[in-house]
Amino acid sequence: MTFRLPIQLKLVTFVVALLLALSPTFAFAQGATSSSNVALRGVCLRLTSIEQLMVRRLQDADTLYNRSVQERVNQSSAQSAQSDVTEQQLRSDADQKFVSYIEAQTAKADTQAKSDAVKAFKAKVQAAEKVRRSAIDAAQQAFWNDIKSLIDARASSVLQQSTRFKSDVSSRINEANTHCMQGMDPKMVRDELHKSLLQLQEMYKNSTQNSGSISGSVSAIVQMRMEAIMAANNAFSAEIDGAIQQLRTVL
Repeated sequence: MTFRLPIQLKLVTFVVALLLALSPTFAFAQGATSSSNVALRGVCLRLTSIEQLMVRRLQDADTLYNRSVQERVNQSSAQSAQSDVTEQQLRSDADQKFVSYIEAQTAKADTQAKSDAVKAFKAKVQAAEKVRRSAIDAAQQAFWNDIKSLIDARASSVLQQSTRFKSDVSSRINEANTHCMQGMDPKMVRDELHKSLLQLQEMYKNSTQNSGSISGSVSAIVQMRMEAIMAANNAFSAEIDGAIQQLRTVL
């Protein structure tokens, strides 16, 4: 399972939109004059609208990401349910075959000793099967619980980074607004804000990439489940092999 981040793409798009909003061309498109100075002064006038744009874009990004996470949780639940259905069908088939086998062995038992041996064999197999199924059920439940924990942890990490990103962008815009109020050259305000937003974008991309996907962790718990199930099957086989040998000595 690899979890890509739609929120990353939204944030990158959002930052690009912010940078576009800071350009003189954007100011002209909004009805400003062709004067470069007027366009640059417009940067200071547009800081509030830029921050409002940020809020809308990031809220949309969070909504999309939460929806994506929920889809993966639902997918995991559906897979777990289907796995249970398949396992129950396999068990039902195995139970029917075992009943037929016991009936055949009972029919061969022409003495009380042989009849008792078949009953003892049946009891041993049923006890061993109960232990095996309990171990497999525990392994399956642990697997799906771990998958859910991985999804939740990944989502929490991404949303925390998103929150920090929002806060940092707001801080940069507020800082630019302060510079405007202090009379700083609008061109310098724009250029510094442009630079700082690009840095934030790069920092955010790096932090989410460093968090990685959960594929490696999923592979590890898949291996753990496989080993647990294999151990349960091997223990069952060893128990049954011994019981079969005992039955054969009597029959």
